[in-house]
Amino acid sequence: MRILPQVGRLALAFILPIAATAVAHAQCPDGAPPPCGPARASFDADVVAIAPFDVLLPSLQLWREGLVDVLSRRLDGAGPLRTVSASAVIHRWSGRADPASARRLGQRTRAQFAVFGELVSAGPDSVRVSVSVLDVPTGRVTGTAEVHNSSARMDLLADTLTIRLLGVLGRARGGGVLSAVDFDTHSLPALKAYLEGDQLFRRARHDSAAVHFSRAIALDSGFMQARRRLAWTAQWKCDGEPPDFTVLDNVLSRIGGTRALSPRDSLSLQIDSLWIAFSRGGSFLDVFPDLVAQLQAATARGVKAFPRDAEFWHFRGEALSMVERNTPAIDRLALAAFERATAADPGLAPPFADAAEAAADLGDYNSARRWTQAYLHAGVGGSCAAKASLFADLLPGSLTGVARERRLRDAPSAELWRVVAMFARFVDIGETEVALQRIAFERRLSPFPTKDTLVSIRRPLATSLLFRGRLRAADSVSVGTAASENRMFVGAIVPATLPTSRPWEIDKAPLEQVIHPQGLWLVDGFVRARDTVSLDRLARRADSLFLAVPPHAPGESMTRSFSSGPWIFESDQRRNTLAYGAAFIRAARLLATGDTNAAVQGLTALPDSTCYGCFQHVVMLARVFASQGRYESAAPYYRRDFPYVRDARHVLWAFERAVVLERIHDREGAVENYQFVVNAWRHPDAELAGFVEQARQGLRRLR
Repeated sequence: MRILPQVGRLALAFILPIAATAVAHAQCPDGAPPPCGPARASFDADVVAIAPFDVLLPSLQLWREGLVDVLSRRLDGAGPLRTVSASAVIHRWSGRADPASARRLGQRTRAQFAVFGELVSAGPDSVRVSVSVLDVPTGRVTGTAEVHNSSARMDLLADTLTIRLLGVLGRARGGGVLSAVDFDTHSLPALKAYLEGDQLFRRARHDSAAVHFSRAIALDSGFMQARRRLAWTAQWKCDGEPPDFTVLDNVLSRIGGTRALSPRDSLSLQIDSLWIAFSRGGSFLDVFPDLVAQLQAATARGVKAFPRDAEFWHFRGEALSMVERNTPAIDRLALAAFERATAADPGLAPPFADAAEAAADLGDYNSARRWTQAYLHAGVGGSCAAKASLFADLLPGSLTGVARERRLRDAPSAELWRVVAMFARFVDIGETEVALQRIAFERRLSPFPTKDTLVSIRRPLATSLLFRGRLRAADSVSVGTAASENRMFVGAIVPATLPTSRPWEIDKAPLEQVIHPQGLWLVDGFVRARDTVSLDRLARRADSLFLAVPPHAPGESMTRSFSSGPWIFESDQRRNTLAYGAAFIRAARLLATGDTNAAVQGLTALPDSTCYGCFQHVVMLARVFASQGRYESAAPYYRRDFPYVRDARHVLWAFERAVVLERIHDREGAVENYQFVVNAWRHPDAELAGFVEQARQGLRRLR
């Protein structure tokens, strides 16, 4: 599930129950490798038959059939695997331990795989056992394993052989629960506990899975894969709680220990560490561009090196979903990655949920419903199932009229805010996000029980109303600065939208509320009015406050404003923010006096990563170039998105972007942004209705 915290980041084929796997295969991209193709009806991919071994040493003849019994019992129940009973195999066996005889055994027992091998002397007191795994339908040997040990420790030999066989079977199956083929444990009980937990993990039953992973770790404290899985149970839970990185921290701290990691595990842990760093930083895409780029690169390496690995395809889809601006093209790439994950392992539930969200992002609500049904059919239960079911029912085209109203009213309190987060990812024409938040407001149901309930409900509701162009309705529930920030930006373009009942003289407000991130939006209004007096007053106040910030004191905490920058003291970060505000105001003043060239030079010199939200110069540069008719120069700025929670600014910015993209003949981009405006502002306040009509006209011109 999306972990951008939420991880945050929140991670998530409506496939008919009678044909879940078949439909999942139908979602496979052309040319995808097995097991993406049609399922073989005559063999069971989870069944393994162990053939009697050829034993070339008379003193070890006991193990000819003894290994059949031992391996059958130890492989049975390892994840999804089931073995043909030893008695049934011995009863039906004839011939030597060779491919032809093993294939006949598999055909008789309908087992997808047959294991055969030989036990020979390897010295005075040691033996060697070598085994091969045969894919019965094709008659092809898909892998081999070999183990040496003392002839007096056949129990240890059998344990080691079982673990090696699980690896070979994982490769032969092409993914799924055994896809982590290089297990870093030598404890068979620990491995079986891990595989039991993994079956639950795959069905998003994370609390139950965590019990088994914890037992595996108790049996083998160095079992890295069990620790990773335990960590991810805390990230992918559907209970809405903040992610807990404690276990994953412990995993990463053990890197470089006594056990060598496989290439797959090494790359997986690298991706884990990047997720942690990004998530702990608040998941701000503009502040951590380097981490985002590193995640993109790491997941790309993962799918290239392990093209049949569902986990890497899942991570690849999540990484694609977190680019700064999720265009339809990016969303399609993310959806394709989730499809590859589900094709590689149809029994792994989380990628189905993410595919549903990606399809909804693209406006394909029918596909979103099908993927959600596939997710539910995978055996998901508890809060994950309740959340997915509510999401599917409220998608456009699902329930309508009275049935929809009843479903909204009866929405379980535990799932309500989780589903709000899912609908916040796309522009839902049914405005479901607002409807659910109104219900939360009525119930006084906070998304953060530890915080002030009323404030934590009203702020997101106000932001959602502003996003929908309901400015006056937002005023009635707004708390704090979130509404004023939106109103200032909108008011700089549409002054009539500013309420007269509130003071908006930002040159008299506390400066730190003005400089960042709210007040600078109205600087644009001062520029249009050529009010250099107010701009000078603001600049002087910024300078004085900058000088008043004391140098960092001993013991002061440090922060990192962006991933590639150094760690700095919080006081220095505050000074950076104030310095940015003062420089921006001075560049804006040049624009107010008509010195456009000098203003542009000053604005382009401002860094993007000085502080979170230092974005106002991008807006002003875009508008300056557009006002001059320099649309090609304006376009790169307009293609950037606001680094904030989605609100009214995004819609106006999309409108301006659409106009510029139409001017440079980017038809697809212009249509996308005009449509965004139309979808977002379906019932806006009257002052904003003109933008919607212009957007509709733009769509008529371009379609």
